[in-house]
Amino acid sequence: MFPVRAVSVGVAYPVVAVGVANLVVAVGVANLVVSVGVVYPVVTVGVAYPVVSVGVAYPVVAVGVANLVVSVGVVYPVVTVGVAYPVVSVGVAYPVVAVGVAYPVVAVGMAYPVVAVGVAYSVVTVGVAYSVVTVGVAYPVVAVGVAYPVVAVGVAYAVVAVGVAYPVVAVGVAYPVVTVGVAYSVVTVGVAYPVVAVGMAYSVVAVGMAYSVVTVGVAYPVVTVGVAYSVVTVGVAYPVVTVGMAYSVVAVGMAYSVVTVGVAYPVVAVGMAYSVVTVGVAYPVVAGGHVEDGKKGQPDDAGGVHGEADELGFVEVLRAFPGFEGIPEEEEEEGDKAQTVTFKEIFCEF
Repeated sequence: MFPVRAVSVGVAYPVVAVGVANLVVAVGVANLVVSVGVVYPVVTVGVAYPVVSVGVAYPVVAVGVANLVVSVGVVYPVVTVGVAYPVVSVGVAYPVVAVGVAYPVVAVGMAYPVVAVGVAYSVVTVGVAYSVVTVGVAYPVVAVGVAYPVVAVGVAYAVVAVGVAYPVVAVGVAYPVVTVGVAYSVVTVGVAYPVVAVGMAYSVVAVGMAYSVVTVGVAYPVVTVGVAYSVVTVGVAYPVVTVGMAYSVVAVGMAYSVVTVGVAYPVVAVGMAYSVVTVGVAYPVVAGGHVEDGKKGQPDDAGGVHGEADELGFVEVLRAFPGFEGIPEEEEEEGDKAQTVTFKEIFCEF
């Protein structure tokens, strides 16, 4: 079946899938829906999130914000007047809806919802998992064994581990630790240095600027007060959300999508396809690597594909993103060299 493309008032959102391609158009921002067999669009008045399923995908629509629903077999959407949360299950998922906020509960066998006045707690696991929800933020915890949640003043961070995870809580801020075995973190005044690895990886979270690194099998979530940056390589996704500008990544190989406030740029590929949509015009691009100024990137020794931008230092790359105000002049050279060793080498390794 051939892909379908349409244009709303000023914006077109092409979506491509293995089986059928549909488009997504929304008044505010619409993201794409991708399935191995069929693609379903998601449209909301505000923001729409993708729905992905190996079998069948059902879109989620809400007046405010709709989140995604993913399942290996069947997906059940959750809709509230305010915010909808995802429901995921290998078997059956039961949504929970409260006045203004819905917190789904999913289990392999049976799920039991919990709703409280102002705070809801959900449980999701193959064994037993505990999640913590604070006012305005919910962080699920999933573990094959046992997971221990972390709650801080105003923000809750989850800890996920195949074995056992040890949370770290600081005054007002909690930093998660994720590992396959055991992870240890250190928290200082204003800066937390969690260590997570299946091999050897480090991430740093500061109050003003955060850097994230994701490798195959290890995810390092980073949240900043202002701006976050992401990078994507083959088989590695670095989701980033910022205040006013969001960069997301979705790939079945190498696909990139970018969502800004008012415009969505979906990109879907089963191999290496890139498309860019601007206000009123769609520019599909197909290439064997990253496209930089019309040039293909070249595979590196580690199997990744890198364009000319990869030769820049991390600080130079950050300057390309809105909101980055730079670092002090006397520290720039040293910081740039430090990232050249840490971030660039990590990117190339994986």
